Amino acid sequence: MLSQRIKGNVDTGVSMGAHTTFKVGGTADVVAYPLDAADLRETFLTVRESDTPCFVLGLGSNLLVKDGGIRGLVINLSKGLKEIKLLNNNRLLVGAGATMAATVAGAAKEGLEGLEFLSGIPGTVGGAVRMNAGAFGKEMKDVIESVTFMDSDGKERIFNREDLSFSYRNLDLKEGQIITACTFALNKGDEKEIRSRTKQYALDRGSKQPLGKPTAGSVFKNPEGDFAGRLIEAAGLKGLTIGKAKISEKHANFIENCGGAKASHILELIEIAKKRVFDNSGIVLEMEVKIVGEELTQEASTI
Repeated sequence: MLSQRIKGNVDTGVSMGAHTTFKVGGTADVVAYPLDAADLRETFLTVRESDTPCFVLGLGSNLLVKDGGIRGLVINLSKGLKEIKLLNNNRLLVGAGATMAATVAGAAKEGLEGLEFLSGIPGTVGGAVRMNAGAFGKEMKDVIESVTFMDSDGKERIFNREDLSFSYRNLDLKEGQIITACTFALNKGDEKEIRSRTKQYALDRGSKQPLGKPTAGSVFKNPEGDFAGRLIEAAGLKGLTIGKAKISEKHANFIENCGGAKASHILELIEIAKKRVFDNSGIVLEMEVKIVGEELTQEASTI
């Protein structure tokens, strides 16, 4: 049993609504919370031995879990891999489970500049690297020196930036790979000025986005030369509500859970937005939010 092989907790029948920023989603069969790389390795080995499907989760941002939940095992990194360590030559080593907020603050504390544009982005560093998160014209790939991965065999490998394949809101991963840490290459700066810029970026984000509401961030990628939010607003969809889910009136590329929304309501709004934007502009919107899980309940896993 996995619960006997790792130090972290292993829970069954976990509501994913408590583990996503959307606050929706059905039940996961099993959720494991590895506390360190050794725990993660044992979890991977257990998965291989039992041939159990697994899904890796951070803080659950940029994610929509369907109402039927997730079969198999969810590996939740929110309890471990949180190390933030200053290296030589203005580099910062950060575990995949560290939050973006803690990482930005940690860099500022060391007087290192370069991460301020990430202020206000929710989620963990691992998720942000996987999504090549970005804002204000900058992306994760612009500040990364290397990324550490663990393969499904439990072995860790480090890849330098030039050996990684980043694209808009994506980092290509091999099947079974999980990000465990990354190293940022930053510059020395003035701590007071860094904190001032960090605050300004957060204020700019808050003035345009429905921060504090249960959302998953930007639902769609911005098409080349345009903005998904502008296209959805031009299609007359701001404020459109289905059930307890609503296309945000503050920023049309966000869908808000107004309290008690179901994933099916959000999915319906997504499909309406896709169709109306295409009918209105001929542009096909691509998803930025990852959709996982099942529509119907299936037999639970017992690993």
